[in-house]
This record gives sequence, C-alpha cells and structure tokens, in this order.
Amino acid sequence: MTIHVSRPELSVELAPDVVEADLLSALRPRLTGVVPEGDVERLVHEAYAALGPVRVTTYLPILVERRVRQAARVSA
Repeated sequence: MTIHVSRPELSVELAPDVVEADLLSALRPRLTGVVPEGDVERLVHEAYAALGPVRVTTYLPILVERRVRQAARVSA
C-alpha cells in the first residue's frame, strides 16, 4: 500500500500485514463485548481484505470497524 501525499518524495510504502496489525490493535478494544474475542481477528482480516488495495489509510479504521460490526450483527 502506498500513501500518496502532495509531495511524491514523501510517499510511504506500507506493507498490508503491518496495516492489518495496526488495525487489529486499534480496533480490538473497541470491539470487546461486541464481537466474540475469537472472531475479532478473522472479521478484521475479512473486512480489510474486502476493501481491496488501499492507498490512503485515513478512514480505514472506521471503514473496517463498520464492516466488522455489520458482520457481527448478521451472524448474531
């Protein structure tokens, strides 16, 4: 994943597994009690993968969280 900024020389290449790990650590506390603990990692992975390759990660946590919460409601 590449984060594009107004100055291309400042673009940062982020590995998808690093982004996913950051998402998981940020969202796990917010999803406690909403999603069974054993399902958090799987649902975050599925939601992140469904978004496809992303270039900007600004809104990624909220987009993934919404997808995980929706999946939790559907499976409940």
